[in-house]
This record gives sequence, C-alpha cells and structure tokens, in this order.
Amino acid sequence: MEGIDKIIWFLVMAGVANMAPVFAAKFWPNWSKPISEKTFGSHKTWRGLICGVGVATLVGGVMGMVAGAGALMGDLMKSFLKRRVGIPPGKSWFPWDQTDWIIGMLIFSWPIVKWSTWQAGVLLVVGLGLHLLVRAIGFFVKINKDII
Repeated sequence: MEGIDKIIWFLVMAGVANMAPVFAAKFWPNWSKPISEKTFGSHKTWRGLICGVGVATLVGGVMGMVAGAGALMGDLMKSFLKRRVGIPPGKSWFPWDQTDWIIGMLIFSWPIVKWSTWQAGVLLVVGLGLHLLVRAIGFFVKINKDII
C-alpha cells in the first residue's frame, strides 16, 4: 500500500480510535475511571483508551492496533503537556488538540511504515481538516459543546 491510499487507511484507523472514546462514554457512562487525573486530567479514561485501541484493532488488525495506540498515546501526551502548562481538561489548545492523534499515530507507526515527509505533512493537514469537520458535525448534532 503506497501513496494516498496508505494515508487514507491510516487516517481511518487513527480517526476511529480517536473518536471511539466519545461514543464509549455515551454507551458506558459509569465506566469512567481516569487513567491519572493529576497527570492527564479527568477526561482521559481507561474506558476511552481500551475502546479506542480495541475498535481500531477491529477495523485494521495489527496495523489498526498500532495506529489506534499511537492516536491515543498522542492524545495522552498532549493532555500531559496541557496539565503542565495549566490548561484545564476540556479546554481547547489549538492546534495540538486537533493533531495530537495524528502525531501519535505517525510516531507509533514509523518503525513499520517509514512515512515520507510528504506523507506526514499530508496526514497532518488532512487529519486537521477532518478533525475540524467532525467537530463541527458533532457541534451541530449536539455531541460537542463547541466546534474547536
């Protein structure tokens, strides 16, 4: 798999992983134990981590597991940094909230995929656009409180 089809496939796997925690919260609202509230904030839960990686694995097998784990680890690392600079959970930190999942997926999948600079750039730009589109849709259907 080369070129744009590889980019789309990885965006789908990482995007599914990134969105799974939002839907998991709707289905299992009581299973919301934070991974570490002090380190990552109250919004990063075991439910989201397990569901995100699990759904990505179902979608893409081993590569889905790599992309899903990368997407969610990118999100955790961004949350860790947000807490260090004093940004509260749920407060937007543009563009890091919108690209953390892509950066994490790129890093985790690098040993297997060996992304070119062009591919990594396309992933970041297209992923940012997709994230903003999904957030806007979520806002209009009352899943998200704001667009960004």
